[in-house]
Amino acid sequence: MTVTKFNSKSGFYTFLCECGRARRIQKTATLDNIFLGRWKTCGYPHALRHGLSGTRFHTIWSGIKQRTQNENCETYWDYGARGIKICNRWLKFENFRDDMYESYCAHAKKYGEKNTSIHRVDSNGHYKPENCKWATLKEQAQNKSGFRVPLLCEHCPHCKKVAIQFIKKRKVVSKL
Repeated sequence: MTVTKFNSKSGFYTFLCECGRARRIQKTATLDNIFLGRWKTCGYPHALRHGLSGTRFHTIWSGIKQRTQNENCETYWDYGARGIKICNRWLKFENFRDDMYESYCAHAKKYGEKNTSIHRVDSNGHYKPENCKWATLKEQAQNKSGFRVPLLCEHCPHCKKVAIQFIKKRKVVSKL
């Protein structure tokens, strides 16, 4: 941890952890432990384990867990509700890192980090090592199935007409 700021009025130090998190600590025995080198991270468990917290790679893994397990996630209904799961091995970030980080770095180096996305080879299959690879955003868009436009009501001709116009404008083929 590195001191980035000290406020003499409040007596608070601001530290930057190697995981990227900032932490404010008031001058106490805790602070002495940091200066003496007994504490090396901000104390968050994931920062202690892998040091990738806050990176795009970690965010991708977190997103996989959310969309496959969390019913409150906006995209859960396109993944978890359809039966798509994350394999048990990948529930632990370190295993996901061991399986995918090297290939992620190679892909990101070639296409850019913002243009590197996790891709399931079988779009109905689970998130697991043998079904996942890295793809560009363009590749991802080409592999997407036609998106659904929810109808406001089941029998209203007006709602169906609006949905059909919406789809035609975007040249998307989809079953209503």
